[in-house]
Amino acid sequence: MLYQRSVVVGVDGSEAALAALDWAVREAVDRDRRLRIIHAFIWPLFNHVSLGPLPSGPPSSGLRAAAQGIINEAVRRAATMAPGLVVEAMIHSGAAGPVLLAEAENAHLMVVGSRGLGGFTGLLLGSVSSQLAAHSPCSVIITRSPHADHGRPVGDRVVVGVEDPQTSAGTVEFALTEADRFSLPVTMISCVPPGQRSTERRSSTRRFWTHSVRC
Repeated sequence: MLYQRSVVVGVDGSEAALAALDWAVREAVDRDRRLRIIHAFIWPLFNHVSLGPLPSGPPSSGLRAAAQGIINEAVRRAATMAPGLVVEAMIHSGAAGPVLLAEAENAHLMVVGSRGLGGFTGLLLGSVSSQLAAHSPCSVIITRSPHADHGRPVGDRVVVGVEDPQTSAGTVEFALTEADRFSLPVTMISCVPPGQRSTERRSSTRRFWTHSVRC
């Protein structure tokens, strides 16, 4: 059987990450793909930090056990939502940004929450979603709310920014495909230099509008 790229989701135990997981489960089912759940475990990067059980705590305590608990809960949640879905789960040592960008190299689609826990205890910070949106080699979905699983998708249209027609073909194709999946219209936005006239045009063959705005 040919290798099939997975839908990848980053989790850190936060509500935002769990909402992203729910979205990723549905994407994997809809696209007939495996789901790959990733947790970035940053603590091995710090010297003199104990990863094992606390001296006064139970064997199940400690940072490594907490990381495993996050992964276990994510796997259980995915299995409950889609019992037949093939799920892989990995804990990678490292910061969330580099870990997820490396995973994106072989992913079909990446899903993350817009915000994680924050601080040293959070592994999916807002800056991570920005890194992925800017540098990921695969398409990225950033869920903007812990309630993203209700009424998906949020809004009444798909909006896509087009900078250069020569390099935006993949972005436009993804937007049109998603719009077709949910029977939504598409608005394409492009920027024009100051002083140049902005335009608006509606397609006669598809449900989409194009806008050129001064910026």
